[in-house]
Amino acid sequence: MAAVQDDEIDIGEMIDILLDGKWLVLAITALFAVTGVSTALLMTPIFRADALVQMESESDSLTALFGDMGDMLATASEATAEIELIKSRLVLGRTIEQLGLHTVAEAKYFPIVGRGLVRKAEGGSGLANALLGFIPGSYAHGGERIVVGRFNVPDYWLNEGFEVEVGREPGEFLLYVPDADEPEKGVVGETQRFADLGVEIQLQSLLGRPGRRFTLARIDPLGAVANLSEDLSVSEKGKDSGIISIKYEHADPEAARD
Repeated sequence: MAAVQDDEIDIGEMIDILLDGKWLVLAITALFAVTGVSTALLMTPIFRADALVQMESESDSLTALFGDMGDMLATASEATAEIELIKSRLVLGRTIEQLGLHTVAEAKYFPIVGRGLVRKAEGGSGLANALLGFIPGSYAHGGERIVVGRFNVPDYWLNEGFEVEVGREPGEFLLYVPDADEPEKGVVGETQRFADLGVEIQLQSLLGRPGRRFTLARIDPLGAVANLSEDLSVSEKGKDSGIISIKYEHADPEAARD
C-alpha cells in the first residue's frame, strides 16, 4: 500500500527555525539597511542643464519640387545636420577651449566616503570644520574651491595627476609635480612659469585652509572631447519638429550651469 504524503505545513517548526537563526536574519537585515542608507546619503548627485534650439527651415526649393512634402524633408534634413554639427569635434573642441574643460581641478577627497561627507558638511558660504575628527588635514572638509585660469604642461604630462596645496602664507600655493621631490611655489592671481619643467599655471582663486590639497590635470584633446561627448546629449524633440534638445549632465553644479 502506497504511503500517504503529508503536505501539511508545521507552523511551529518554521517558527523554531526562524528563532534559531534570528541573529543571522537581524544581521543581514541591518547590513542591507545600512548599505541602502549609506548609498542614498553618499551617492554623488548629477546636475543637468537643458536647452532647446528652434531650427529655421529654408525649404523654398524643396517645396517647389515636392510640394507639401518639401517642408518635412527640409526640416528633417536640417535637424539631422545640425545635431551632427553640434556633436562634431570642431564644435566640441571650441567649447572645451572656451570653457576651459581641458583642465580638471577639484578638491582632494577622502577615499570612498569623502565626497558624501563633504557634501553633508557644506551648507554655508565659509569653510566647514573638521569632519568627525578622522579625515586627514590634506583632504577636503567642505567649502574648498579652486578656479584655474591657465594650466599648460608638456605632452608627456597630459592626463597626469598634479596636486595643489594651500600655502601657509596668504595667497601662496604649492604645486606638486609628478615624480618631483620638492613642490614648486606660486602665488594666486599671478602666472607662474616653471621653465625647467615646461609647466605654466595661473590660479584665479584658491579657497581652503593651509594644507588642504586639490587634484589638477590637463586632459589631452581627444580625451576632453570624449568626456564632453559622454556628458552631452543632443536629439530632436519629436519627429520632424525642427526643435533640438540639448542636455548636459555633470556632478559639478557650476560646470552644468556654464
